[in-house]
Amino acid sequence: MKKALVTVAGITAITGVASQAFASEYNVKSGDTLWAIAQENGTSVDALKALNNLDGDLILVGQKLNVEDTKTYTVKKGDTLKSIASQFDLTVGDLMNWNNLTSDIIEVGTELKLTAPESNGEVKAETSDVQTVTQTAAPVEAPVTTSEATQTYEAPAQQSYTQANEAPAQGSYTQANEAPAQQSYKAPARSYNTPVNGNIAQIANSVAAGKSYVYGANSATAVDCSAFAQQVLAAQGKSIPRTTYAQMAAGTRVSTPQAGDLVFFNGGSHVGVYIGNGQMIDALNPSEGIGQRAVSYVNGTVDGYYRF
Repeated sequence: MKKALVTVAGITAITGVASQAFASEYNVKSGDTLWAIAQENGTSVDALKALNNLDGDLILVGQKLNVEDTKTYTVKKGDTLKSIASQFDLTVGDLMNWNNLTSDIIEVGTELKLTAPESNGEVKAETSDVQTVTQTAAPVEAPVTTSEATQTYEAPAQQSYTQANEAPAQGSYTQANEAPAQQSYKAPARSYNTPVNGNIAQIANSVAAGKSYVYGANSATAVDCSAFAQQVLAAQGKSIPRTTYAQMAAGTRVSTPQAGDLVFFNGGSHVGVYIGNGQMIDALNPSEGIGQRAVSYVNGTVDGYYRF
């Protein structure tokens, strides 16, 4: 595996919250050159230029560079499916399914696919992962209480959003920062029945209902911080990438946050769904789980608010 590409100190200031960036990213530091970065990461200057669409040798401090194509991975000595899945924020099941593996035994030199294969542009949703969102909650400005939770939102039967790489053709929303159809990330297919104009806090609480925090998880029962944010936006009919760093890259940074924006912390190591009035709902860690808390509750720095 290549050398550390994102500094640990800058992304683990939150207790119990781990980085979700792929090991293929490099953050340019003062004094760096393309040649030095290529040497450090076992690649070439031409490969770095091609991978990052660079026309020349100029790079800027703080710029994030991809140093390898994460669509595939070549197995190295000591690798296991579990270690590879953890490195790229995937599951062992994903790797086995995408590479037609019948066991977890892998050989050195084997090239593994890190994205789901295309199938006529369609992603089928598994029945077990379909979750109907109904929730009672208080207005955004105050935490949810039993006495205030009197309004129930149920989605019309015909309104269903499938979380895939792009929105259904008949959707009425417009996603300004939607990734190209051939983007490399693949979100698990999932359907949420809820009005797109519903209260953001109610939608987020609905998605959180019955779930626990598990690092690297993205299912109907367990999520980590970026998976929770992805599921909440999917409930509004918006498709975003799986990891915090990819989400920041896909969103538009705004100076005046609104309910429904995502707020990122500590270099992109954590994300929450902003619901207004300085509050957010996030999947923080295994001990504190998923819940509503002040943005200032998270230790460290706020990187900014991003809109999708």
